Amino acid sequence: MKKSILDRILDLLFDKDKTKILLILALILAFLLRLWAAATTQPFADDLVYGTHAINWLSSGATSNQNQSPLWFALADIFYRIFGVSLISGRLTSIIFGSLTVLITFLIANLIFNKKVAIISSFLLAISSFHIKHQVMEMDMTFAFFTLFAAYLFLEKLKNENKISLLAFLFLGLAILSKSIPITTIPGFILAFVLYYLYKKEDRKQLLNNQNKKNILLGLIILFVLLLPLISYNYLLYKEKGLIDVMFARFFDVGMENFASIQETLPSFSFERFFEGLKTTIFYFFIKFDSIIFLLGIIGFFISFRKKYPFNVMFVSIFIFTYIFLTGTSVLSNHYVFMPPVYAIFAAIPLSWLTKKIKLKYFLSIMVLLILLINLYTISDSIFSKSPTGQLRKFANSEIDGNSLAIMDSRIYIGLTSWTMNDKHYIDASLLPTIIEETKKLNTKEEQINIFFIECAPDNCGGVNVNKNLNESMENLISQFGNPLKVIYGGGGDGDSAIPYFKIYQATLSQKPQILNFVDQTHMFFFYPVRWALKDQIYDSYTPKGVIDNSIDLTAHLILYLTIMLSLFSPMFLTYKVYETFKKSNQSESTNEDNSNNSGF
Repeated sequence: MKKSILDRILDLLFDKDKTKILLILALILAFLLRLWAAATTQPFADDLVYGTHAINWLSSGATSNQNQSPLWFALADIFYRIFGVSLISGRLTSIIFGSLTVLITFLIANLIFNKKVAIISSFLLAISSFHIKHQVMEMDMTFAFFTLFAAYLFLEKLKNENKISLLAFLFLGLAILSKSIPITTIPGFILAFVLYYLYKKEDRKQLLNNQNKKNILLGLIILFVLLLPLISYNYLLYKEKGLIDVMFARFFDVGMENFASIQETLPSFSFERFFEGLKTTIFYFFIKFDSIIFLLGIIGFFISFRKKYPFNVMFVSIFIFTYIFLTGTSVLSNHYVFMPPVYAIFAAIPLSWLTKKIKLKYFLSIMVLLILLINLYTISDSIFSKSPTGQLRKFANSEIDGNSLAIMDSRIYIGLTSWTMNDKHYIDASLLPTIIEETKKLNTKEEQINIFFIECAPDNCGGVNVNKNLNESMENLISQFGNPLKVIYGGGGDGDSAIPYFKIYQATLSQKPQILNFVDQTHMFFFYPVRWALKDQIYDSYTPKGVIDNSIDLTAHLILYLTIMLSLFSPMFLTYKVYETFKKSNQSESTNEDNSNNSGF
């Protein structure tokens, strides 16, 4: 009789195999640590750009947007709709896919090495402070999850059957549709295949047989179909307005004048920049946040040549071009979240070896606990205090109603304002006089309007260009209020938790009620209207004309909805792959010298 899914879950929970319990513990630990970081870490500029753009994104009617691929925005919008706008809901994609990467790490390590290395690497990724730190409102953790899953499926099919995996193409498509960076892994996959082809002399005919050639062709078709939302958006937008998105413009050198305001954030590749970025990524990213795991990973990579070539090099080669490209262009730490799973897997090798040499009970548990404590200390400024932006959003949710006006200090970064107040009537303080002059033209009576003024206590909240005149004008405005209603302190990695970050004042203003509609017309941020409410201000909207263009647009929307469903069901498929791995392991356990009951934990 075939077991139900519930029976399989119960079997997994109560199985005598220690590895299953340890893997579940690693997953739970990973989730709790990432949830903690997501709830406390202060969002940075890009965090707030994408976090704001994701709000109500599905209502925009678009299949992509000007600076990133569409899938993450759709997933983030779904979580916003279910849970409301908060730091945790905005970062839920990172929390979920970041935690589930622990399972993929286990699968890859088990495929290349053994069960013992796999479970150690799972715990090392779970406690990686670089990975934990990057629970942000961005798509990097999502693309890393899908890319690593594609890498596992590619290696698994090649190792076990000498075949090309169609599922690898599918998940790579989901990765690219989350963010364009994974395109750079395509030459890495090709290099991995070439290495395997050169190594497996006896299987070369099979590797290049007709079935594999068909699979490559089908895989490319799958990729094209999955990327149709991106392709359709650029084709229809260019046809109607002569515009394309940032990535297409950047690499085809077309229409970059439309993005002159962000040109400096899009540098081209250079070797000078690469060598500078090499130092930054190694010393200020990996060693700074994951010193023990990263250095053990370097040692483990070289040790792995003894028995595990070519799969050790094949795995690394998949990501080598991505690392080189990013390091030679735009070195942003969040782009490198695909790296901790890589060095965690190799770091497990020397730790596994030490358990054989050091006859100490619970040696690995002690090592993992020690690394965890060190790693938590490295990110203590972010996780042991609360994000002022998160607290301001909570205040807005509970205290600022639909008939109130929020006046925001102009020294507050507009992205912070747009995200925290996205569903409120808000106005930048410097724009208020103009709005008031507009309302004077209306022949209506004034009413008492409840207002909240949010002051930037440190005089610069989020890297705003604050000059003397702006500072003086804000201070003069603040002097008109009494004592603050609430004080929010710094924290989450931005400001001292003992020093005020925001001060909130409450008062009433005699003004015409239409002012609330007027201020709503100012809600624009980084090319787009907040909540996509001002439809006429969406600069890259287009209207398909004719049967062919309408069919392309409809198909693109259907493909986008399909990829959303595939993404939401991917955790179930991952769970199945883990179950399948344990099932195969149990069948051959009697001959397995790396039995998990000897794990060292």
